[in-house]
Amino acid sequence: MANINVFSILILGFAITCCSGLCEFPSTLRDNWYSADKGVLNFTTSSLVEYPVFLSSNVSNLTFSCEEINANRYILKGITTFTVFGNELRPYLCLTLTQVSQDVFYYYVANRLESSNNDRIYVRDDNITVTADDICNRETPYEANTYIMLVREGADINEISRTCPDILLRRYQNVSIVSSDGTDRCDDVQLDVCTNTSVLNITYQSCAAPLVFSAGGEFVCLFDLTENGVTYIALWNTDASITAGQTYRTSCYVR
Repeated sequence: MANINVFSILILGFAITCCSGLCEFPSTLRDNWYSADKGVLNFTTSSLVEYPVFLSSNVSNLTFSCEEINANRYILKGITTFTVFGNELRPYLCLTLTQVSQDVFYYYVANRLESSNNDRIYVRDDNITVTADDICNRETPYEANTYIMLVREGADINEISRTCPDILLRRYQNVSIVSSDGTDRCDDVQLDVCTNTSVLNITYQSCAAPLVFSAGGEFVCLFDLTENGVTYIALWNTDASITAGQTYRTSCYVR
């Protein structure tokens, strides 16, 4: 396997101005937060520390500094470069952050998907200065189902939970859960969002492990987004611990 990850590089004969100034994350966004996409992320006043992103065999995470804010859009610049084919490259991130509560945010990564590593990031030769539009190059509006939950590590379940949306406030009997490839199926599942309207409680009966996403079967509602008549409900698994590859800390229920 090659020990580099190749990006398309466009060498321009002129520089593009990039704005700068005081850039800090929201005051509540400090220390460790759990990202539904990247796992635990660490925020300081103006840095995102060791953000997981594969750029080469030698680069699997990078620290980014906050460079510019426009409303809730944050432009981040990698504090170090990496080299591909002798070219010194600089990575950038563009995040749009929305605060739900003191302990819950959600965000979109406003970079296009980079085909070489199947991740959203912007990379450019370090000799070229860039604009915010260069970096935040993802088409808008962002698809609602691409939001990413961000929850403060150690947050109190009672503090982060919210009443689930009306469309979910039901008791569901004889529910069937089927794996995406159709190979696994579990019947007679029960869903209860009435006993506690902030909790989706799942009784799995005798489901096989691949279809059991929570040991305790309890998820609290965090927030919901609606787009084109479809509601996306962000859920947090209350299990004390997670089994890698089997149970998951976050889920999205689509209704």
